[in-house]
Amino acid sequence: MSAFGQDVDAVTLHAVDPLDRGQDRLTQGWHRVYQRALQETYGSTAAGWSQEEVRVQFTHQEYERRAAWAAVRDDAVVGHAQLILFVADNTHFAKLHVAVDPAYRRRGIGSALLRVLEDAARAAGRTVLVGHSDVLFGHDDPAAGFAESAGYARGQANLRSDLLLPPRRDLEAELGASSADYELLTSWGEIPGDWLEQRARLAAHMSTAAPRGDVDVQEERWNVERARRVRRTMLDQGRQVVETVARQRQSGLLAGYTTLVVPAGRPELSLQWDTFVLSEHRGHRLGLHLKVANLLALHHALPAVERVVTWNAAENEPMRRVNRAMGFVPVGHHTEWQKAFT
Repeated sequence: MSAFGQDVDAVTLHAVDPLDRGQDRLTQGWHRVYQRALQETYGSTAAGWSQEEVRVQFTHQEYERRAAWAAVRDDAVVGHAQLILFVADNTHFAKLHVAVDPAYRRRGIGSALLRVLEDAARAAGRTVLVGHSDVLFGHDDPAAGFAESAGYARGQANLRSDLLLPPRRDLEAELGASSADYELLTSWGEIPGDWLEQRARLAAHMSTAAPRGDVDVQEERWNVERARRVRRTMLDQGRQVVETVARQRQSGLLAGYTTLVVPAGRPELSLQWDTFVLSEHRGHRLGLHLKVANLLALHHALPAVERVVTWNAAENEPMRRVNRAMGFVPVGHHTEWQKAFT
């Protein structure tokens, strides 16, 4: 382990490489702090990345470069930090995450880790940093004071909403009212080859069409190769992926899509990823029909899934309305905190 020589309350900061088997013990402790922070908020329904999924993320860095640090005291990891730098687009931008073991908070450890992340981001030429915090719905966010004292402002308010399965029986009837101008097509695993080009275009539009509050994000650059590689990374993580698209019958063009994933080792949990409909195809209830069709496909194939988790911008009332119609209920606040370097 290579220490940076920084000492806060007898704590040293170490660079972490999850791909280095010689650092397995350090990596396990680093990941354990991350998991504890999530479970502190959501308990057994916490929806984080497993250690193996993180290892795969560090293996596939074509579009996101990652770096990590751990705070260690008395040979135990007490702090977690990770930095994500976008490569293909948004090269002004960096995402970060800091977590500290509850028994070691308010000792300057989080601030020390944050300084390391900020210094690394600045050295990489990044001018905007975005982190996040989570708290149960209706509760005050204990991370707000830490973020604001470090110069971060609220960039976007998001809601986590959960749906308990099995789905309501009346949802299937909803599909009978879908527009005859569109067909809904569902696939598992790899994105079908004849979808790839259009699916990449939809992802690019999705990156800025979804509400982003005050977060300084630019449109992502997607092509066939990126769409293929991003999906391959998910599958290499052991995740099961089901996706439904809406295709306009007359033109053959994809009008929208929605994606659900089931993490390896969490057969009871599914995560709702993107749902997006091009603006010119809105007004046909495609968002609802896409999500219902995909949910039913998931439930029929994987009946062990008990809960679907989704996140939406608080101001995204159209999608929140769709979620309420399906039975989702809000369970948490997810705040994105932004800081710009001058």
